[in-house]
Amino acid sequence: LPRRALAVDAGTGDGRLLEVLAPLYERVVAVDRSAAQLAIAAERVAQRGFDNVDLVEDELDGAAVLRAVRQRSKTGADAVFAARVLHHAPRPGDVLRAIAALARPGGALVVVDYERHEDEAMRSQQADLWLGFEASELRRHARDAGVADVNVTRLPGQWCGSGVDRHVPWQVMTARVPEEGGAMTKGRRK
Repeated sequence: LPRRALAVDAGTGDGRLLEVLAPLYERVVAVDRSAAQLAIAAERVAQRGFDNVDLVEDELDGAAVLRAVRQRSKTGADAVFAARVLHHAPRPGDVLRAIAALARPGGALVVVDYERHEDEAMRSQQADLWLGFEASELRRHARDAGVADVNVTRLPGQWCGSGVDRHVPWQVMTARVPEEGGAMTKGRRK
């Protein structure tokens, strides 16, 4: 990712990904709809001394998020990251469209989520709406969101953390917003 002026952490949760993003990017907009999760993220940001992180409480396609991104870049983020967000979304395709709309023309999307699995307990224990996704489903959602250069790769098990979901296979999808069709410049978001 050669351009690192602005990143968006879509669904930041407790802010763990900020420990990677904040040192790499000039600015990071971290978004979550949960005030409780953002409070934990704010503690993490303060403890680490990250003065380049803006925390925003809103939906991914909300006005506050768009305003925060536009304050930092008129054309959008260089990269948008969404880690373990899609399986909580009633309409995962809408989430991919929303995060694509935050990226500049040529900007990158990096989505980490579960591969399809059979652990029904994740629905009640973690409020998962989806038991992961087939790679072909992620590609279809990405295509419908208008992004290009989509690649889906399985993550090695040892990279899947030590949490309650460590037994579930994870994957990463990378994609790019087309140069000629940047979401913030083409009027998909007003």
